[in-house]
Amino acid sequence: MEPLQDLYDEFKKEMLQCQRTGTKADKIRHTVSNLSDYLGDRRLCLDAVFDIVQQRVDGLCKGYFTSVVRNTWTTEKDDNGVEWIRTDRPKGRWHK
Repeated sequence: MEPLQDLYDEFKKEMLQCQRTGTKADKIRHTVSNLSDYLGDRRLCLDAVFDIVQQRVDGLCKGYFTSVVRNTWTTEKDDNGVEWIRTDRPKGRWHK
């Protein structure tokens, strides 16, 4: 069994690593916001944005991405069934 101090040091190291890199959700939110600002458009196609974010965040599945986006911004579907992210309509605690 490892000494308690070794276990504590290992957890502390992992915590510091997470703080430096941020969580996947933070990376998704940051990338979507920056993309919206860069394009100057507040209405982004969810599928297109997923393709871009997937290149930047390792191990990202579409279900997780969609969940983060829907909890952070309002989404809407048009007549053709395309889902849009409305970055001008934030929701959730990340925008307070």
